[in-house]
Amino acid sequence: MNIVADIGGSRMRFAEVTKTGELGTPYIVATPDTYEDAMVKIQETVNQVIEESSTENKTIHFCICGIAGVFNEEGSQLLVSPNLETWVGKPVQKDIARMTGARVILKNDTDMTGLGEAIYGAGKGYKNVAYLTFSTGIGGSLIVDGDIGPYSLGYEPGFQIVDVEQKKFLHDVSGTALKKEFNSLFKDITDGAVRNHVMRYVIGGIHNTIVYWSPDVVVLGGGMTESFDLEQINRSLENMRFKLPKLPKIVFAKDTDINGLYGGMAYLRKHV
Repeated sequence: MNIVADIGGSRMRFAEVTKTGELGTPYIVATPDTYEDAMVKIQETVNQVIEESSTENKTIHFCICGIAGVFNEEGSQLLVSPNLETWVGKPVQKDIARMTGARVILKNDTDMTGLGEAIYGAGKGYKNVAYLTFSTGIGGSLIVDGDIGPYSLGYEPGFQIVDVEQKKFLHDVSGTALKKEFNSLFKDITDGAVRNHVMRYVIGGIHNTIVYWSPDVVVLGGGMTESFDLEQINRSLENMRFKLPKLPKIVFAKDTDINGLYGGMAYLRKHV
């Protein structure tokens, strides 16, 4: 049997990939505050997946894990992870392999979610898919011909500068940043000036992504998008100083909750 996982700063998701290539029942748990506690919870949850699987052979061959952050060249440790700070520098690949007995492949969680959305979700049928997620953090991935586009260290569109004078990143309107500054989620902010400020950053980030990735479609995912207005976004992009000959289609993600698991399954099928 094979297992796919999607590990973010708030929640961890696990599922079996069945012999017929289908995604099994997702198991979703809160992400513990520390790396050590997280490893314990991963062990418990993987054991639960194994115990409740109908597969006769309980040996785990591959475990594909999407994890929030930037990895080293070997793909074994996190170098940067704002939402999983206690994980940085820890032997993540080795520890999960030891617990599961599987060959463990670690990938960026947003890459996996973007891949899932491109293969099974709102980006299905498009050659070049730009996926942007607006949630606890802000990230994104470029999917080309059904696979993660090539890069050196990883895609981090959340760290693009959207206000040079104020030295502000797109990340400065993430869920974490808004919670820290206003003690509120974006959907609960009623001040029109604040909401407009956030959306200026968001639309600027989408514009830049279109310019440097030239996608056929932009898929917007993450909890913050529940309060986004696609008409406002399209209208603002049309009025930008740099007028693109044609705007790509901009759509909301089909299922932002478990697409990381679908991405893991797609990666498993293509590469393993």
